[in-house]
Amino acid sequence: MYYGWAEFEFDRDISLNADLIFKWTKFSRDFNKQSTFDLNFSETDNYVEIPVYLKRYFHIGKNTLPYITAGMGWLSMTKASGSATIHYTNIDSTASTGKINMLGMRNRNTFEWIAGAGIGYKIKNLRLFLDIRYYGGLNSVTNPEKGRTNDMLINDYFYIDNSVKLNQFEIGASVSYTLINSVKKQKRFK
Repeated sequence: MYYGWAEFEFDRDISLNADLIFKWTKFSRDFNKQSTFDLNFSETDNYVEIPVYLKRYFHIGKNTLPYITAGMGWLSMTKASGSATIHYTNIDSTASTGKINMLGMRNRNTFEWIAGAGIGYKIKNLRLFLDIRYYGGLNSVTNPEKGRTNDMLINDYFYIDNSVKLNQFEIGASVSYTLINSVKKQKRFK
């Protein structure tokens, strides 16, 4: 994963955050319990992910900032390529599809919920963070209805997609620097 992050503190100790993430995932399915053939299907997917979440800070001490986060994320699939390999055990023969563009058989846009916690340490405008987040997929990246359009995978390789939701646990460390730190004076009326 590669990503950038922006934070806007709109109320004391509450901020709106957004990330721009470029992410690559891979999954593989092995069906080798058949007596006549073994099947392997693997797929590599690329995403642009935009999580938007609120962060609530709690001050303990002068420079220590624990926080919790909650929000939603949008994932846009930009590339999906898969391949299937079948090995017929009774005749010792193997066949492979080579790379298949799976993008047309996928849900290009999916959503997720986000929850997390972390702790930061502040030294003037520099902040060091340790962060733990969980991303829970709300809908499937695969679309079994569209997956049935590939006759080769179904008839020659006996492969049909199941529902696949992306769930992710993430631990991260980051460094940030505050570029603009403004304080608004409020008029008091007597």
